[in-house]
Amino acid sequence: MFTRNKLTTLVAVSTLLLALNSALSGSASAAGTSIVDGNAQLLTPLLDSTNTAAIDKDGNDQQRMADGWVKNGWYGSGLVYQVTYAPSGGLLNMTYHVTDKSGAPVVNKPVILRVGKGYSASTSMIRVDGRNTDQRGGKGALSNKIDQLNITHNTDYFGNVTFSLQNIDEPTVGVPQPKSYTDAPDISVDGLNDYHTQTLLAINNENFMDIAGQYSDHSVMTSIYYFKHDSLPSTQVATRPTLKLVAPVLNSTNSFTTAAGVKGAYVNVGSSVVIAYKVLDDAGVALPNANVEIKNGATTLTAVSDSMGYAVFTIQDTHTKGEAKPASLTAAPASAGAVALSVTPKVVGASSTTADALELHFFGTPIAAKATSTTITCAKGKTFVKVKGINPKCPKGYTKK
Repeated sequence: MFTRNKLTTLVAVSTLLLALNSALSGSASAAGTSIVDGNAQLLTPLLDSTNTAAIDKDGNDQQRMADGWVKNGWYGSGLVYQVTYAPSGGLLNMTYHVTDKSGAPVVNKPVILRVGKGYSASTSMIRVDGRNTDQRGGKGALSNKIDQLNITHNTDYFGNVTFSLQNIDEPTVGVPQPKSYTDAPDISVDGLNDYHTQTLLAINNENFMDIAGQYSDHSVMTSIYYFKHDSLPSTQVATRPTLKLVAPVLNSTNSFTTAAGVKGAYVNVGSSVVIAYKVLDDAGVALPNANVEIKNGATTLTAVSDSMGYAVFTIQDTHTKGEAKPASLTAAPASAGAVALSVTPKVVGASSTTADALELHFFGTPIAAKATSTTITCAKGKTFVKVKGINPKCPKGYTKK
């Protein structure tokens, strides 16, 4: 017997929930204690030497500066620091892969994205999960010392976690549009065109706000400079777009199928899964602002590709019992008793779409969740306090940063 899956309605830009033959569930609970010596890798957007500025406007090597911060004891070894661009008013889906010191995925754990990170002089207005950073907050000496936003999400079954960053600056502001994303930001002498935000993923979230609070994290820091278009963006042809699966990362070691254009994975029942695609136009160029659909029966879910062409969904399984546990990650699924979901996305309005298909098989029973303590920072005027506990709340009169 094949158990069909039921998709729910769209609940947020690029963040979707999937209910499988039961009521829609909330976010998965945290399990265990904080991760020490955790590692983070940025999956979306994929940043490398072709789309990052290695040198700043003063000729300083960006990564060398980060290496110096590690030597100071502020961050763990291997800190990756990258500088890139996005258009003013643009959306970026930032998806991370988190592993522990043994290389195993960190599953169902709370991690924190530090947006407008303290000491980064971040100046752009960013909206995440309905919360906004302070307007031009990084210009103030006090506000520069604290994060403008701390957003907590749980990692999924594969150790992936995603955050949707919407820039809400006016499209007419920002640094000049770079000829190449490898160029240093062209910041004016008075700094008035400097619109940027800096993000950093905190894995061990106990004391991450301290000056050396992330010394045990081996993470990724990203500065995003927002530019104003010199002219209208060129029109892209997307009658036959291509969608490449980016997350989960599946290959011959963890996919039960090696067929071209198809990936298959086993997932523990009750888990969440981040599914990310890179959307390309007919010429193979990243396609922003495309409506990407996942259909299952009569139900459709939609996500919008971001400024770099990434469309991201988050699904949540709510089964209470799945298939028998497979003998290995690459073992063929059983022919009977399948509890599975097949995902084949398409771009709305395209005459045809070439896409990587994803098949997920859910096994076992839900993993029992354990409550864990987290720390939040609360502000009241110029006063800041930390509150630690399970589901901590700010004192009366304070707001969460």
